[in-house]
Amino acid sequence: LSARGKLEDHLIASGLPYTIARPAFVTGRAREEFRPMERLGAMVVDWSLLWGAILGMQILRERYRSIDAPELSRALVVHALDPRSAGKLLMGERLRDFP
Repeated sequence: LSARGKLEDHLIASGLPYTIARPAFVTGRAREEFRPMERLGAMVVDWSLLWGAILGMQILRERYRSIDAPELSRALVVHALDPRSAGKLLMGERLRDFP
């Protein structure tokens, strides 16, 4: 995470056009890597966020819930081709916000 943060800082400071995506957890059967701890973490976080949403914290859920690989792939392509996404940092809810 530290290396990613440094890279993002350098990219933003470079003056080059950019769109940065920060999904919370990438899940689903389409993932080639087997990451049992990440899957467990995503399940625990998604379950906790669901209960938080029931208690009125929907925004928190939308920002941090997991996203599956095909949905993330579509979002990356759409945002890469959309000039309105230039210079933006896209977290969970913004990644899912496309036509």
